[in-house]
Amino acid sequence: MNPALTQQLDWVEMFRDAQPPEQPLHPSLPPRTPPAPPDESRAFTTGEIHLILQNATRRSVELKFNRNRSTWMSIVFPGSKRVKISLHEAFRRAPLETLRAVAALIEGENTADRRLVREFIHAESQRCAEAPSRRQPMRPRGRHYDLREVLRSVCAEYFPDERLIGITWGRRRKPGRYVALGLYSYDEQCIRIHPLLDDPRIPEFYLRFVVYHEMLHHLSSEDRTASGRRRHHSPEFRRREAQFKEHAAATAFEPKLHRLMRKIYNWQGQLEPI
Repeated sequence: MNPALTQQLDWVEMFRDAQPPEQPLHPSLPPRTPPAPPDESRAFTTGEIHLILQNATRRSVELKFNRNRSTWMSIVFPGSKRVKISLHEAFRRAPLETLRAVAALIEGENTADRRLVREFIHAESQRCAEAPSRRQPMRPRGRHYDLREVLRSVCAEYFPDERLIGITWGRRRKPGRYVALGLYSYDEQCIRIHPLLDDPRIPEFYLRFVVYHEMLHHLSSEDRTASGRRRHHSPEFRRREAQFKEHAAATAFEPKLHRLMRKIYNWQGQLEPI
């Protein structure tokens, strides 16, 4: 493993279970009250988010924002009382409880906080996929799998009355902290699959499951809450997802996929929930 990466991971493990100091890093300055959550007409400023994270972690926080669609959040510990955080610009619109969950993840892993951050990233990545942008060329034929053939096979078995939609491999890049294996763009009616799955060690049934999952998003595009927001993974969605014939095998394969990604990329991130 890269020595720099090893040192970084050592810092993460060393301070994962550490208790926050009893006093602020700057005891002469009393902690300020975090701002109230923004209304729908505005977003949090950089200063407000910095204040929320600094007060919650009691560390010296170096915060920056990015527009990277693959790495939505990264956390690095260059010292015992310092933390460098990079967040996607979408976090400016995050609810206050989501930002507090980000702060909690700095101090240590927590299933509820991790799930809250994951759900926010998943919803925002879907929204970003719909945003107008320079259309990327369609590349369904990969090194090992042809996505058009996979989509035809899935639709013939499960959705025989549905027309084929666009499907393509995403751009190849080093995986970030959070990885979405598949995304459906409601605006373009197109499925994008992460090129990590274009590998002979990935069984075809798992790739079919991810494509099947994204096709369910296509078919449930009008499923909305009372407030008008899209309902991405409703109980009905999960019921239909479980009808995939190899659902149990696909679910059982996900821990193996984690290990494979760590072996190939020294990857320490989290997969977006399928």
